[in-house]
Amino acid sequence: MKILKSFGLEEIQYITIQRGINSNNKLSESTRMWPIRDYERFIELFRRAYPDIKVVQLGHSDRLCKSIDGVDVNLVGKTSLGELAVLLKHSLFHLDGECGMVHMIRFLNGRSIAIFGTTSENFLGYPENINLRGNGCIS
Repeated sequence: MKILKSFGLEEIQYITIQRGINSNNKLSESTRMWPIRDYERFIELFRRAYPDIKVVQLGHSDRLCKSIDGVDVNLVGKTSLGELAVLLKHSLFHLDGECGMVHMIRFLNGRSIAIFGTTSENFLGYPENINLRGNGCIS
């Protein structure tokens, strides 16, 4: 609870969202990710349906994870691995491309909406998640 309190999240419901890929990758865009405008549209629609639930953006760095318009709390580049685990554990769900945070939240007994681009959801998707398949094209 100390970690949640430090980020102002101790008494609210929230979801987490991340738009990035492996921190060892030098690219900020990939066929593994939705276009940023699709994340912004998701937030817009989510906020209409659930106005009291906050949206928290996570990510490794500003260089790899562009800020998404509409988030309530931007924690990109501001968390340790331990803090990230706590934030994911208490999130209602996590929205992300197929990457490390989707795997981490699964082991914390959480759920994700996982977006697959070039990777097969049949290979790396978890049955308890909502696994979405894209066409692998950046527009």
